[in-house]
Amino acid sequence: MFHLNFRSDRASQLLKAIHEEENIFKKKKIKNIYICTMTKFYKEYK
Repeated sequence: MFHLNFRSDRASQLLKAIHEEENIFKKKKIKNIYICTMTKFYKEYK
């Protein structure tokens, strides 16, 4: 996934939806995904 948005809040929401284990909505676990952003969001996302 390439995310080319300088607003960190939108990308952060998207990354949290993919990364976190909370079951807010039904989703499949994504394996081997690489996320490339133009902004550093959190240290935890490596």
